[in-house]
Amino acid sequence: MRTFHHHLYLCLLCITVNVINSQEIKHTKYIDSLINEIDKTPDSIVKAKIYGRLYEKLMHRDPELSFVYAQKEFKLASKLQYQKGIAASYLHFADYYKDKGLLDSARYYFDKSATKFRDIKNVKGEVFVNHSVADFERSLGNYKIALAYANKNINRYKERDSGKNNLPMSLNLIGSEYELIGGIHLELGNYKIALKETYTALKLFEKKKDTLRKADTFLQLGAIEHALGNYEASVRNGQNAFATYEQFDDHEYMIYALNSIGENYLQLKNAQKAMAYFEKALSKSIEIKNLSQQAESYVNLGIAYKELDQLEKARSFLQKGLEIHEQLAYQKSISVALNELGMLEMEAGNYSLALSLLDRSIGIAEKVGAKEDLKKAYAFRSLTYEKINNPSKALMDYKVFKKVNDTIFNKDKSQQIAELQTIYETEKKEQQIALQRSEIALLEKEATVAKLQRSLMGLGLVLALLAFGLGFYSLRQKIRRTRLEKEKVTTELNFKKKELT
Repeated sequence: MRTFHHHLYLCLLCITVNVINSQEIKHTKYIDSLINEIDKTPDSIVKAKIYGRLYEKLMHRDPELSFVYAQKEFKLASKLQYQKGIAASYLHFADYYKDKGLLDSARYYFDKSATKFRDIKNVKGEVFVNHSVADFERSLGNYKIALAYANKNINRYKERDSGKNNLPMSLNLIGSEYELIGGIHLELGNYKIALKETYTALKLFEKKKDTLRKADTFLQLGAIEHALGNYEASVRNGQNAFATYEQFDDHEYMIYALNSIGENYLQLKNAQKAMAYFEKALSKSIEIKNLSQQAESYVNLGIAYKELDQLEKARSFLQKGLEIHEQLAYQKSISVALNELGMLEMEAGNYSLALSLLDRSIGIAEKVGAKEDLKKAYAFRSLTYEKINNPSKALMDYKVFKKVNDTIFNKDKSQQIAELQTIYETEKKEQQIALQRSEIALLEKEATVAKLQRSLMGLGLVLALLAFGLGFYSLRQKIRRTRLEKEKVTTELNFKKKELT
C-alpha cells in the first residue's frame, strides 16, 4: 500500500505541475499579446483598458514597469475624458504608493478613485476600491475600519444577487473578502473566526478553480497553523503556496511565502535553514522594491541571528526593519519589531532600554488590538522585571500575559478549532467520495452502453449471416429450378424434333 500511495502521489503531483505550468505559459502569452496589441491600437478607450490590464498583470511581477503603464492609462483616459479609466488609474496609483510606503499619496488616490467611481455610479469599481482600502487599513492596524470595508463588499455581492444593484454577475470575488476578514482576525488573535473565514474563502476559490487565490488561502491557513503551534503543517501550506506563486512568477507573494516558511523553521529550532529563506525573501523584496517585505525580512533575519547568539548582527537587522516599519506606519509590524528588540536588549543586559522598547510595543498592541503581540510584550517585560529584581511588577505583567493568552487560546477554543478543521476535511472527503461515486456511476453507465453496443453488433452480425445464408440458399434453389426447367425444355424440344422427323 505504501508504494501504491507513493506512486499515486507522484502521478497527482505531475498532473498538478503540468496544469500550473500550462496556466503560467498562458498567463505570460497573455501579457505578451497585450504588449504587442498596444502598438497596433490607436489612441482609444480600448488602448486605455489595455494599459490598465497590463498594470494589473504586472503589479506583483514588476511594480515599476506596471506603474509606467498606470501613468499611460491615466494620461490617455484623461485625454479621452474616459471617466472609468481615470478612476481605475487612480486606484492603480493608490496600490502602487501603498506598496512603496507613501501612505499619504496612497490615501489621496484611494479617495479620488472612490469618489470618481461613485460619481459615475460604477459599483464594480467601488467594490475594488473598498477591498484595497480594507487591506490598506489592515496594514495600519485599523482593524475595525478594515472589517467595515470588507463587510460592505460582502453586502454589495448579496445585494447584487437579490437584484438591488448593477454589479456584474461575472464578478465573483467574494472569497477575497472572506480571506481578508480571516487575515484580520488572525492578527487580532481570534483564531477560530480566522480559520472559519479562511475555509469559507478556500471553498469559494475551489469552486471557481482559482489557482492563485487558492494559494493565498493556503498561505493564510499556514499562518493560522503557525499561531496554533503546528509548525510542520504550516511549512507544508507555505511550500504549497510558494510553488504556485513561483509558477505564476508572482514575486510579491513568493516573498510572503518565503518569510512564512522561514518563521516556521525558526520555531522548529533550525535557524540556519530559516535564514536561507529570509535571505532569499530579502533579495527578492529589494529586487522589486517592496519596502514592507524588506522590513519583514530584516526583522526575521534579526530574530534568526539572535537565535544564533550573534547579537550585534541581530540588533542591526532588527533596527533596519523597525525603521522601515515606522516609515510605513505599519503598527502591528512595529510592535513585532519592538518586542524582538526588547527581548534582545534584555538578553544583552540593557534592561532600561529593553523596558522602554517593550513599553512602546504594549502601547501600540493595545491600541490596535493585536493580542498575540500584546501577549509577547507582557511576557518579555515580565522577564525583564524579574531580571532587575522587581518581583511585584514581574508578577503583575505575568498575570496580564496569562489573561491575554487565555482570551486567545483555551481548551474550548482548541476543540472548536479542531472541529472546524475536521468539518472542512470531512466536507472535502465527502466531495471527493461523491465525485468518485459519480465517476463510478458514469463508468458503469458507459460499460452498460458498451455492452449493449457489443450485443447489438453481435445480433446484427448474426442477422447479417442469417440473411446472407438465406439469400445464398434462395439463389441455389433458383439456379436448381432454372437448370431443371432448362433440362425439361431441352427434353421436350428433342421429343418434338423426333416427332417432326
